[in-house]
Amino acid sequence: MWKLALSVALILAVIVMVQLARETSKQTMPTQYDDGIIQLAGQTLNIELAKTAQKQRIGLGGRDSIGENEGMLFVYNQAKPHGFWMKGMLMPIDIIWIDGNRIVDISAEVQPQPGASDRDLQLYSPKSPADKVLEVSSGWAKRNGLTIGDVVQISLP
Repeated sequence: MWKLALSVALILAVIVMVQLARETSKQTMPTQYDDGIIQLAGQTLNIELAKTAQKQRIGLGGRDSIGENEGMLFVYNQAKPHGFWMKGMLMPIDIIWIDGNRIVDISAEVQPQPGASDRDLQLYSPKSPADKVLEVSSGWAKRNGLTIGDVVQISLP
């Protein structure tokens, strides 16, 4: 009988330790959106920088959600009409083009194109050159009254 009780106690101890480890990892795991902040339309967003060429190619592709106060920022050395597509995207987004510290264009509620070949994917480009592009949750620009010409402030650590 004592062997059964010891076995049950051991199993319970392992379950408790696994649960504690899970909770600890949740609390200490850094957010993806901790590279800086961007302020626009009276709102502050935590941003993830697309720092590498690979991150810039993938963007938010493969992710199924983005928080209301989060965004991915692409920073380029030169203002150009940088084109974006929805390759690998699982969710709709707003694409906001920025030049200097002003919004120059907005592509709102851009939809994913599941199953489309690369050559069939729609390409989204700004009406004016931009040196930064911000991807946010779909409808964010409209919900927050964002307009072309609005000032943007970016703070990076």
